[in-house]
Amino acid sequence: MKKEFAIVLIALGLSCRVASAQTSSAPPGSPPPQTVPFPTDAAQTWHDAPDHGAPWAFGAGNGEAGSGGHFEGGFEALIIRPYFESNPALTTRVFTNSTDFAFQNSNSAQTNFDYPYTVNPRVWLGYVMDCGVGLRVGWWHFEQASTSQTLSQPTALPAGTTLSTSTPSLYGNNGLGIGTEIGGTTGTPYTLAVTSDLTLDVWDLEATAVYHAGGCIVEGSAGIRYAHIAQSFGAFSAESNLTAAGTGQSGTLIASHNFNGAGPTLATEVRHALGDMGLGVYANARAAILFGDSYASGFDVVTTTTPGFATARTADTFRSDHLGVIGVGECEIGVEYSRKIGDSASAFVRAGIDGQIWLGAGSATSQNGALGFFGYTVTLGVNY
Repeated sequence: MKKEFAIVLIALGLSCRVASAQTSSAPPGSPPPQTVPFPTDAAQTWHDAPDHGAPWAFGAGNGEAGSGGHFEGGFEALIIRPYFESNPALTTRVFTNSTDFAFQNSNSAQTNFDYPYTVNPRVWLGYVMDCGVGLRVGWWHFEQASTSQTLSQPTALPAGTTLSTSTPSLYGNNGLGIGTEIGGTTGTPYTLAVTSDLTLDVWDLEATAVYHAGGCIVEGSAGIRYAHIAQSFGAFSAESNLTAAGTGQSGTLIASHNFNGAGPTLATEVRHALGDMGLGVYANARAAILFGDSYASGFDVVTTTTPGFATARTADTFRSDHLGVIGVGECEIGVEYSRKIGDSASAFVRAGIDGQIWLGAGSATSQNGALGFFGYTVTLGVNY
């Protein structure tokens, strides 16, 4: 037994000497042996945060692999006013006669409707997929009334003067006027007041695509636009002492002009960062062509009062209906400030100048002519 135990001790000693010799004979400069620990449940793995693009970028990460899809939406306040190629409220003609009526000079003046600046909303909501392609729906509403135009002549006209005032002819109607007033007689006090208003509702449904190029983000979109345009015109006239004391005439004219149509639309937007502080500039443009129905209708009522006779009243209705085509061009430029919110959201504010042209939209007094808009915009948008 003792002999066997001694043999085991000798074998262990020899093995230790061999291992020691192998370690000491390793070549100079060899790396030390590596110790690989067994994995445990407490081990943690760290990953870098995903790259969502520049902090200023609207929709940061759009079109970049791995950024994930996100929703986008915003609200824009349009502080704008309309401009018309022609939108007359009333026309006044003054004739000056010589004492013997041998010759006559005339002077004509047209008064147009005047629209103030008002605040009108525009909103949009969309979704952009991981590949940068998305779908967006937008709506904007415009509603504004003109300042009323009023003309009055409370006393007799100067001798040798003749005055005639009338509203525009509308859609086959002859307009509404106060007739012809001759100076130097008993005088024919009168009042003529006119007003108009304009309403638009515009819907856009479009597909979008985003492309990143250096410090620029380019977004293109294509889809369909639907628009409803309503314009109205109202006038009221009153005269007294037409031919003698107690005689009089009053008139009322109400008319409206509407367009409903749809068609294709294309748009693009370019944005560029100014440094890395969240500031940037942007510009966008849109074109559309709309096909639809353009119709106008209205009525007028004239009441004449003569002492000793029954009151006479005449009424007339009129309508014009045809297929219409409207071309639309829009452009907006401005500055923006944007910041990321956490790892997956961003928000921005914008201030810019907006201009639009609607060819063939007409006015409250005509189905022909161009309608334009110009003003300023303030926008708040978010992406998540």
